[in-house]
Amino acid sequence: MKKRWIIMVMVLLLCVVIGFSLIACQNAAPSNDFGGGYSNGGDKVESTNDNSPIVTTTDRMMVYYVTINITIEEGGNQIDTVKSKLKEVGGYEQSSYDNDGYVRYVFRVPTEKLDEFVKVVSSQGEVKDRTVTSEDITEIYNTTLAKKNALQAEYDYLNDLLTAGGLTIEEALEVRKQLREVASELDAYNTSLSTYKKQADYSTVTVHFYEKGVYVEPSYWEELGQTLQDSGNSVGVFFGGVLTAIVAILPYLGIIVGIFGLYVLIKFIVCKATKKPFTLFKKIREKIAYEKKRRQYYKQKTLSEINKSSNNCPPTHPTSVKEELKQTEINEEIKEENADDK
Repeated sequence: MKKRWIIMVMVLLLCVVIGFSLIACQNAAPSNDFGGGYSNGGDKVESTNDNSPIVTTTDRMMVYYVTINITIEEGGNQIDTVKSKLKEVGGYEQSSYDNDGYVRYVFRVPTEKLDEFVKVVSSQGEVKDRTVTSEDITEIYNTTLAKKNALQAEYDYLNDLLTAGGLTIEEALEVRKQLREVASELDAYNTSLSTYKKQADYSTVTVHFYEKGVYVEPSYWEELGQTLQDSGNSVGVFFGGVLTAIVAILPYLGIIVGIFGLYVLIKFIVCKATKKPFTLFKKIREKIAYEKKRRQYYKQKTLSEINKSSNNCPPTHPTSVKEELKQTEINEEIKEENADDK
């Protein structure tokens, strides 16, 4: 039994380590593979090196994700040119990463200006790869809008019902409660609609700049070491967060334990003064004793069944050896429990 528990704990710890390793791999420094474009799980993925248009005129609500891997000359002002164009088209910089001749930017660009912006980016150097991912969110947007409109009609009806008068106090309170619930749901739907519209109005453009003559592509072992380091950092961050949470909780836990201990002490003193039995933990003790007796009963029953089956088996039969080992294990557990009771 104990060996099985140890194995289960080791397997669980191994799964946790593997999980954090995978997370670290995903959050590690971006891949240097020019062929591996960025994908966001869209409906359509296009990989191309030319400057063909990305966005076509459509009546659908589309979300676009573009990734460009480009090599630029050392010491040039290509990135400044891209940022200047970004400001011109009304976009903004969402995030960036810079490391030894490699720079990654994530831009949000108005979808109507996406082709114009991508052409400027592509003209700044040698484009190794361009990936376009499109996602159609028309259906989910229309479904959310229909639900929002239905809720709005319900809200207007309840509001008219309340302002018209003629309701009892109880009825008015119930209508007000329903109004608050509907208003809360309306806010959630409005937020979702706003998010969908922003996704469609602003495309995401991720640009990987590789500076020629400065950027050195890491070897396999360097990438493996970096992955291991990032994995260790992720595990450290996790356990550091857990430790921080425990330290933050400790003062409150100490107060709770102190209050409970004081309550137990007062209860014990009162019972002694009034000569009443101290039964605060009686139910817990009875439950523990009951569980021990129940386990012993089932173990004894198992032993009797093993004895019966072993009598019907030849002494050299492999089953009898297993049953004998099982019987020995159960006897040892019963002895340990009896020793604990004493």
